[in-house]
Amino acid sequence: MRFKSHLGVIAAACWVAPLVALAQREPPVQKELVERFGEWADAYTAALPSYTALETVRQTRFGRRGNPSSERSAAYQYTMKRSDENPREFEESRVRAAADATNGGNSAKLADESSIGLFAKAALLVTRFAPRYHDRMKYFFVPEHPDSASNFVVVGYRQTSGTGLMEVNGKLVFPTGRAWIDPNDGRIIRIEEEFGEMGKTRYSVAVDFDDDSLPRVWLPSRVTVRIFEKDRLELQNEYTYSAFRPL
Repeated sequence: MRFKSHLGVIAAACWVAPLVALAQREPPVQKELVERFGEWADAYTAALPSYTALETVRQTRFGRRGNPSSERSAAYQYTMKRSDENPREFEESRVRAAADATNGGNSAKLADESSIGLFAKAALLVTRFAPRYHDRMKYFFVPEHPDSASNFVVVGYRQTSGTGLMEVNGKLVFPTGRAWIDPNDGRIIRIEEEFGEMGKTRYSVAVDFDDDSLPRVWLPSRVTVRIFEKDRLELQNEYTYSAFRPL
């Protein structure tokens, strides 16, 4: 099944708003669905292969009035490799690609290249739904956006205890987010998360998954990271992946 073209527009206008506001309406998720997406998340991470892909990053800076002030793009060879020492762990790396067709054959220098690896291992965000974390998380239904497809459910989640599951700038934090899930098999189509505090530095990350990358493998096809300073969008990185190859 291919969801990339359809889900690319889902929640485009609504995911910027703080997801914490949704806590006012949190219908609980049925036990059967929790078990279903938990089993899927466990099976997904167990079967996730080591792979490499061409990663194209488009970086946009925004001015004080919210208008784009500059835009650059660059290409990297991205690698996600299962650790030899611990098969449950993955190692992520990227190196600058020699050429990028979107920039006339040359990769551009990004204004803030340090932000490229701000969030690691987007493919593993599905572990928010794994059974080993169920006692740390609260799951609830989120009303669907009018543009979302009727054959998916939107499940919100919020970490409430334990060690933070997301690392931001070397600090572990509690994630809050939501995911588009196929209720029939528990498969996760899209994930959105937010971190930080209102009025200070905030981050948001959205990941779209599809099976166009490698045969019978469900991998991230697009990742969008946004950085807000005092509730004003300052920087956006859009990552797209192609030329997947198993290792």
